[in-house]
Amino acid sequence: MEKKQFKSFGIGCLVICVICIFVAFERYNNNANNVQAMKNFGGMMGLANVEPAMPAATKYAIFFALISGVGGIALISKSNQESST
Repeated sequence: MEKKQFKSFGIGCLVICVICIFVAFERYNNNANNVQAMKNFGGMMGLANVEPAMPAATKYAIFFALISGVGGIALISKSNQESST
């Protein structure tokens, strides 16, 4: 592969990483808001307290963000090594 291709794939991986981070953040906030609404509703009815947990979608998004981020950094550093040799 050429230097340009490594750099393009690296940038693509980093874009995927950023998207996954935004998805993880949005999913966690959505879950926290739902739990807060349930607390407010349950407080009126005298139900027990509920604490927010990390949803599975957030865990997977963080995992894929980590993988694509490491891959993107590796590809960009590979493209820089190819240019110096």
